[in-house]
Amino acid sequence: MKKIIFFAALALSLLFVSAVYAAEGSLTIVGGPYEGKYYKTDFSIYKIAGSDFTLTENFAGLGLDLSAIDTAEETEAAADVVSSYINENNIAYMYEKSGESQVTFSNLEEGYYFLEFNKTENADMMSFIIGIPYYDSDSGEYYYDVSITAKITAGSTGGGGGTGSD
Repeated sequence: MKKIIFFAALALSLLFVSAVYAAEGSLTIVGGPYEGKYYKTDFSIYKIAGSDFTLTENFAGLGLDLSAIDTAEETEAAADVVSSYINENNIAYMYEKSGESQVTFSNLEEGYYFLEFNKTENADMMSFIIGIPYYDSDSGEYYYDVSITAKITAGSTGGGGGTGSD
């Protein structure tokens, strides 16, 4: 009986450790390939909401219901709204990273993030909203460590955003 209790306690503690560990994730953004090459990636990240869709303090006045977003078009429109809100309210980003072909943001708590592309000299990548964990509707799985390829338009204009706070 003591062995059963011990193994049950061990199993529960392992579940707890897994749950605590899984509360953070990472996001890697790859800049390409587009027309056969990779581009410099330069993104700022903002946490806009918790995993329950409650907007963070900086975004409380945004007036956007993230839970109602269902399509790619709605997601792109919401990203435009968030970008405008950041510029109008001069909201500081959490982190900014730049890399030759990819950037990784680590130790991200569960929630919804806006990633804003900062213009580089030869490419424009779309800014976007993503949840950590990311839910893949095809597999029905949640992923805490996500890697995506940015949507690129070479030689176009864009970017912008708030100022940093380190």
